[in-house]
Amino acid sequence: MDIQHLKPAIVHLIKILLIETVYCTAAFYGYALFSFMFFGEGDKSFAYTKQNGYIYWCVIIIPPMLFNLIYLFVNYYKGEMGKVYADLLALVVLVIFSFTAYKICTSV
Repeated sequence: MDIQHLKPAIVHLIKILLIETVYCTAAFYGYALFSFMFFGEGDKSFAYTKQNGYIYWCVIIIPPMLFNLIYLFVNYYKGEMGKVYADLLALVVLVIFSFTAYKICTSV
């Protein structure tokens, strides 16, 4: 890849990571509030079950992964290889981050 294609790829990567960071932060706090508002805060609430934790994790991780995969294929078919590499890198960063955060959260 030459230097001409590197700058748009880096800009594309930064945009993707910013969008995903905003989404993950909003989903992290939004789903917690939603869960407590609709399932309650009592001792037998669904908000404190392990299944709700899995749903919570999927709400945070699955939409950005789908976003990255869709744009990976769209940019591949357009022939914009710099953006394809940026999409792949964003996907790898998301997978590493989610796996690390999951291991940290489940070890506590």
